[in-house]
Amino acid sequence: MDILFTKELIKCTTGLDIHIIKNDPSQMMPLLGEAVKGVIRVAESVKMINHLFNSMRVGTIYEISAVLGVCYTAFIDNNDHFILIGPCMEESFSPRAAQHFLQNTRYAGWAVQSFIEYCKILPVVPHQKRHQVASLLAKKMLGADSPLPFQRLNFNLS
Repeated sequence: MDILFTKELIKCTTGLDIHIIKNDPSQMMPLLGEAVKGVIRVAESVKMINHLFNSMRVGTIYEISAVLGVCYTAFIDNNDHFILIGPCMEESFSPRAAQHFLQNTRYAGWAVQSFIEYCKILPVVPHQKRHQVASLLAKKMLGADSPLPFQRLNFNLS
């Protein structure tokens, strides 16, 4: 099955975007989106992305969690491409969590409010479904016969 067709099929059935990025952290910056850029300072996002790229290894699928339940799933293929699945929410958006974040953050109120609005429009995709999507893609792209291990990475920006 062609990877472009697979990406479209996954987008239609789950709402998840799939990004294939060369192993270059700077290519990930445009994926953050304006709402996220308002909350995450550029220096912090560069540091976070570099840490992510340096932490990941071929043969492992990573669950990447950020603030307010925003998450991604990612792995590196055999050609050193970074496969990023998401963003999405792990569970339904919580106005209570958003209010707590807004009160306890050091970021500008307008930026946090913009980020909260961004979170509300993200698809809700449970862990198990993301695990299945990532496992299928990784098996296809890596040629793996057995299930790949998962590792969680948490980037708590609050």
